[in-house]
Amino acid sequence: MDVLRLAVLADRIDGSVRLSGDYALAAAAERYGVPIERPHHALDDALTTAQLFLVLATRLSKYGYGTPRRLLRASSRPIPR
Repeated sequence: MDVLRLAVLADRIDGSVRLSGDYALAAAAERYGVPIERPHHALDDALTTAQLFLVLATRLSKYGYGTPRRLLRASSRPIPR
């Protein structure tokens, strides 16, 4: 599952289109209120990604993306430019 693509989708649904540079893990985590302990540390980045996924999945479930299958489909689509 591509969390970056889910973040792009969530931002587009919310009406807040971001520049491509705003989709670094730290920036996305900050935007969605996910804490970051030590950036660029493998375990901490993995935990941050997992927490960000849960936040995005919860938010997107309100817009018809309430199943893992729908989230997987949404995360596998190309990112619109």
